[in-house]
Amino acid sequence: MNSQFQMIISSFLLLLLFTLEGMNDTILNSFFPIDAKGNHGLSNSEISLCMGMFDVGIVVGFIVWIVFSEFANIYRKNVALIGGILTGISIFSFGVTTSIENRNLYLVVCYTLRIVSGLMSSCLWGPGWALIRSFANNVTTANKLTTSALTVTYVGYFCAPFLGTLFYVNFGYSAPFFILGLCESGLSLILLLYLKFKKK
Repeated sequence: MNSQFQMIISSFLLLLLFTLEGMNDTILNSFFPIDAKGNHGLSNSEISLCMGMFDVGIVVGFIVWIVFSEFANIYRKNVALIGGILTGISIFSFGVTTSIENRNLYLVVCYTLRIVSGLMSSCLWGPGWALIRSFANNVTTANKLTTSALTVTYVGYFCAPFLGTLFYVNFGYSAPFFILGLCESGLSLILLLYLKFKKK
C-alpha cells in the first residue's frame, strides 16, 4: 500500500510537471513578442529566429541523450528533474530580460535562453519519459502513464493562453514568466527531493 501510494504521488507530481512544460512555449509565443517588438524594436524575423532557437536546443539535447542513452537511463531522475529546474529558471529569466536596454544584448540573451530552454526541455522529454515509466510496476500501467503525460502536456498547451492572459492583465508583462518559471523549478525541486528521500 505504501509503495502504491508513493507511485501515485510521484506520478501525479511528474504529470503536473509535464503540464507546466506544455505551457512554456505557448506563454512565450503569446507574450514575448509584446516586449521584443514594442520595447526593444525586434523585427518579426528576429523574433521568429529567437523562438526557433528552442528547436535547435531540443534537437541537440535529443542527440546527446541518444548518444549517452545508458547514462541518461541510469541517472534519469537527476537528469530529468534538474532539467526541469533549469527550464523553469530560463522561463523566469524572460520576465527579467525586459529590463535590458541594449537591443543587441537583449537579442543575444534571448537567443541564449531559448537554446538553454530547449536543451533542458529535452531532459524532460527524453529521460523524463523513462522516469515516469519507471514508476509503474507493469507494462500496462507504464503505457497509461506515458499516455497521461502526453495528454496533460496538451492540456497545459491549451490552458496557457487563458492563464497567461490572466496573470498579464492583473500583474503585468513579467508575471506569466515569473509564475510559470517558479512553479516549474519549484515542482521539479520538490519531486527531486521527494524521490531522493522517500522510503524504499
